[in-house]
Amino acid sequence: MPLEEGAARDLHEALETHLAGVLSDPFTLQLSDSGVRARCEYRGGARRCLAHCFQHEYYVEFQRQPAEHEARFETAARGRTQSKNDVLHAMAMWLAGGDLLALHRACAFVDQRKRSLEALEAQVLECRPGLHGVTHGLEHELADIYRLWFRSRDRSCRVSYYGSNEHPDAQFQWDECPLFEFRVEDPQLLSAVLDPWLCGELPTSMRREFPWLEISDLADHYEAGTPVEGEFLASWDWIQGFYDDLRFPGRQPALLFLAALRAAGYDRKLRAGQSLWSLIVSRSRRHGLRADQPRIVFDFHGEGLRMHSGDGAEDVQLPRVALTPEIEGALRRLAEEEID
Repeated sequence: MPLEEGAARDLHEALETHLAGVLSDPFTLQLSDSGVRARCEYRGGARRCLAHCFQHEYYVEFQRQPAEHEARFETAARGRTQSKNDVLHAMAMWLAGGDLLALHRACAFVDQRKRSLEALEAQVLECRPGLHGVTHGLEHELADIYRLWFRSRDRSCRVSYYGSNEHPDAQFQWDECPLFEFRVEDPQLLSAVLDPWLCGELPTSMRREFPWLEISDLADHYEAGTPVEGEFLASWDWIQGFYDDLRFPGRQPALLFLAALRAAGYDRKLRAGQSLWSLIVSRSRRHGLRADQPRIVFDFHGEGLRMHSGDGAEDVQLPRVALTPEIEGALRRLAEEEID
């Protein structure tokens, strides 16, 4: 039996006993989606709890039926914990009709990171009242993952938790491109960096004012007015590191081909990316190609390579990597496409 299914069955039995002892109204329990997607469902009247069981923790959703839509449930709170006793206590409170504030006070894991980000938002605004004038607020991503955003024109900052980190990370963006970040342990320090950044302070000035910030070289391209070229160059730097660290038969030919493309200046005109071992170049402004975006794919086999352009032309097969006229023609045509 998978560990997740075992955890779900164990929780199911414990809850059946626990709820019977604390709830006076009828309730129903159901174990479903056995295996690695094991889930328990508990319903009492207009309340419902969904417990998703994993190897070392539980993820619980606390739901209720809106008065105007009794046919469906809405999630009012979420929480993640390794404690089965916490789950038992919180579910019993919710199914018994407890209000959300009482659930928060009694069960720290419920909406823990959401409430932490809300408190951080209030502290930042208290430190710098002028930030009330920028767009700010919490956004729900998925499950119990939330993002706290501060936005002003083309500048923004996203604050969020990663993994089991005790403190959230603040990522500072220009035109939605991340340029620097740091771990937030002091709300006052976060507000001090936020204020000038959202007001349009240039990276050069930010480095002088906050010398401890690790602001990427890409920020200099934004300051110089060449952001797209900077993003393209950064993508080639990344793909260079990817092939440097990779161990596969076509590694050395791939590195030689990358060097040839960069020497020809294509790293300033095209975005570089990969799929498994394949090199993909495009005119996509950002990472993540859509199916309709033009691209060229290069596959490396031994000492040779194959080029697939996807524009109706036949694939090009070469016994050794080389920047041939045929490949250069395809790259030039791609470089003439609009940036998307």
